[in-house]
Amino acid sequence: MSYFVSQESNVSDYPNTDSMMFFAEKVSTGVWKQTSGVDIFYGFVAHEQASQCVVISSGRSESVIKYAEFIHELYQNGYSVFIIDHQGQGQSSRLLNNPHIGYVNTFDDYVEDLKSLINNVLNPFLIDNQQASLPKTLLCHSMGGAIGALYVQKYPLDFSRLILCSPMLGILMPLPLCLTKAIVKVLVTFQTRLKLPARYFWGQANYQSYPFHNNSITNSETRYRVYREMMANYPQNQLGGISPQWLLQAINGMSLAMARANKITLPTLVFQAAEDRIVDNEKITQFVKELPHAELIIVPNAKHELLFEKNEPRTLVVTKILDFLSLSS
Repeated sequence: MSYFVSQESNVSDYPNTDSMMFFAEKVSTGVWKQTSGVDIFYGFVAHEQASQCVVISSGRSESVIKYAEFIHELYQNGYSVFIIDHQGQGQSSRLLNNPHIGYVNTFDDYVEDLKSLINNVLNPFLIDNQQASLPKTLLCHSMGGAIGALYVQKYPLDFSRLILCSPMLGILMPLPLCLTKAIVKVLVTFQTRLKLPARYFWGQANYQSYPFHNNSITNSETRYRVYREMMANYPQNQLGGISPQWLLQAINGMSLAMARANKITLPTLVFQAAEDRIVDNEKITQFVKELPHAELIIVPNAKHELLFEKNEPRTLVVTKILDFLSLSS
């Protein structure tokens, strides 16, 4: 089957690219206010002849606009697309006085945000566009993969398929997990009891634009440059490092997702980046072994952000995604 798969040449002349023009002209954006008072920013585009709807759960520090290339790609291949900015990042509500600090009360807040937007925003959109009967696939990256796993474990009937790209089921850390968790629990308890404002975890800081040779997310110099230019053009999407609270809740969320892995019975496609230095690939392998209907694809010559990689590994990933989506179309 022939697909439209974007290449680095398609995005190199940012912002004068087809995907950015498509985003500006076709993608509807809005804000949904949660009962908690948190505002969640979202984007949605309906394909007139869509065979299904792809819902994107993005990674930590990511935003709707970062996925302009991939949203355009999915649309060109016949899919409606829905994506949100998780709370605390992108254009959704930031939870602290310093908006750059990564923070969340619990990972279940991420899950419930997504559930609320599916019920109150996405489903009405699909009805309005005569697409209420479309099957939905949840496609996740990194932190979004932990959120996605927790989501389908809690709400198994909302999606027909699951795709996980470099899912954050374990984080590569310099210290053993048990010691790291003990340290962050002490820090969080200390801050809470003394009513101190949330601070960065050790070594973390506000958003910075690092040079390409220092990056651990992609081998694509073109897509990395575009990402940095995009963050300069959309500074409201910038996010810095993590807080002890975020790390503690991430550890708890990942542990819960791993413990309940066998509850995921959906057809599942999982990608593992061979050169990943951010998430723990061994945890991904263990997770997939617990799933009854899962396929694991190891992507060579690729770092963590598979959808923002060089053409060869990215084309492999996108083609496999489109093959997988076509099975339920």
